[in-house]
Amino acid sequence: MNKVVKRSVFFLFVLMFGFLSFGQNKPDFIEIKKNIEDKKSPYFYERLLFKFRGMPQAIDSAEAFHLYYGKRFTAHKLSPFGTDFQKFGEKFQQSKFDDAIKLGEDLHFKDPSNLEVLLLLLQCFENVQNQNKFMLTLQKFRMVSATVLASGAGNTPDSPYLVNTVGEEYVLLNLLKIPFHDYQRFSQASQDGMMDVWGNGKENIYINVVGYAPE
Repeated sequence: MNKVVKRSVFFLFVLMFGFLSFGQNKPDFIEIKKNIEDKKSPYFYERLLFKFRGMPQAIDSAEAFHLYYGKRFTAHKLSPFGTDFQKFGEKFQQSKFDDAIKLGEDLHFKDPSNLEVLLLLLQCFENVQNQNKFMLTLQKFRMVSATVLASGAGNTPDSPYLVNTVGEEYVLLNLLKIPFHDYQRFSQASQDGMMDVWGNGKENIYINVVGYAPE
């Protein structure tokens, strides 16, 4: 859905106002996996999901990191090549927002912290003027975005930004106001996933797609 994300660039700039900011904090995947599977832990995944779905504004930075980076150890993730995922993008591009919302809300239930889904749902809710759902989704989008932005500095291989999917990588590039069509991408396997290096001859942006990492 990269083309769909490109349509959303201006909308992303608007969303940046009032943006959340978490301190930089590289996730510890071993610790996250242990915590989200422990029913006695405050970071037990189902507990985090319940809180995120109803009260995203109450999620703190540690909970946010467990929610977003812990989903790779759960069933709460989507295939970017799934039929419903592709139909969602198509309905959005066709401006069939009511149809897109039905598909998007189902995808959001399956994968609540997916940045692509959240971004498109936001625009759908704006177009059908559903203010309540728009504001709730906006809180979720800002929280997840702040989590990704706090995962690294993005300027060295030792401190890359970490995202779960390639689609979310493009959302991140737009949040950073990186004109990625003017950059070249080089990809290589990394310990935590697949490292993408975006360069324009003057600077490099490092993004690690951790959804490719073995569990």
